[in-house]
Amino acid sequence: MFVKLPTVFSQAINGIESIAYKNGYNVIIAQSRESYDREMLNLQYLTSRSIDGLIVSVSTETTDISYLKDLSKKGMPIVFFDRIVSDIDTHKVIVDNCTGVYNATTRLTKSRYKRIAAISNPEMLSISKERLAGYRKALADSGIEADESLIKYCKHGGMISDEVNSVLRNCLAQKINLMLFLQRQIS
Repeated sequence: MFVKLPTVFSQAINGIESIAYKNGYNVIIAQSRESYDREMLNLQYLTSRSIDGLIVSVSTETTDISYLKDLSKKGMPIVFFDRIVSDIDTHKVIVDNCTGVYNATTRLTKSRYKRIAAISNPEMLSISKERLAGYRKALADSGIEADESLIKYCKHGGMISDEVNSVLRNCLAQKINLMLFLQRQIS
């Protein structure tokens, strides 16, 4: 049986909107669909209007943060959520990705799984780095050498079925024991 639970983002948006509304603010939501170009269009449009600030989770394609740096330097309040930009000194809302994945991986190794594949978002994202650090540390602490060929990346964060299917087929061909999904979404 498959039960789809509310995503972290939908729950966060619900909480953000509730608090903002109680304090006299309206929330405008724009989605990048993991596209840097769309993210830039959204940011340019929103910041050309009279907004009071931004809550941003950068797309999986985002590598150029110069626009966000410029906005921050100009005094635009920015809060990063989940996928943060460490180069900008501002508020950030994150979870302990490293510890969460460490605990999950340790549980699997204690159940005697040894060839555990990690399927992650693009490697340049802070959340990917943190999650993979937890994965690697748990394997090392369990006496298992990390096999880098068992670490797979989904450039589009699990949103494109063909990409996910390709990664899954690759993992199955490697005769792994178990797959650990280090993403918040799988198509």
